[in-house]
Amino acid sequence: IPIIPGANLTAEEVRDYLESQGAENVVLIDNVVGFDTWKKGVFASGRSLRHIRKMTEGILANQKARKLKRIMGIEGEKDDDWQAIDCHSFLVNVMSPKTRRCMDLETHWRMKNRPCLPPRTATNEKEYEEKFQELLKDFPCPDEYINEDDFLLTDVEVKEF
Repeated sequence: IPIIPGANLTAEEVRDYLESQGAENVVLIDNVVGFDTWKKGVFASGRSLRHIRKMTEGILANQKARKLKRIMGIEGEKDDDWQAIDCHSFLVNVMSPKTRRCMDLETHWRMKNRPCLPPRTATNEKEYEEKFQELLKDFPCPDEYINEDDFLLTDVEVKEF
């Protein structure tokens, strides 16, 4: 990516960068739906957690090289299989193929009537949970993504104060 001091990265520059770094299935979406801030979205898959991190750190380094005043950094921990970077007018999502299939954000960002609960849908937590469960019946998460072992709290240490 060329170093142009003060100029924000473009979605096209980031797409080309990700392709040059070996990202898989790089997709750029124009006119994303449902966001005031972002007009475009860039999606890519990485071959490993290390590969995902290397690509997002590369985008961040390019932002810093341009000496931008507002750099948001990388959203997601070092070992997460989904990392995102706010590039001002667009958002970059780099994920593992499995997470990308389950989240299906590309479809979600293109939909005008997205499956989500509108603001102020419920007046309390119980009502919200009930409405959320109804939404999950219509838009379930694929079984291959659900792993009950992920929800076990066997390694939690309870400390008393």
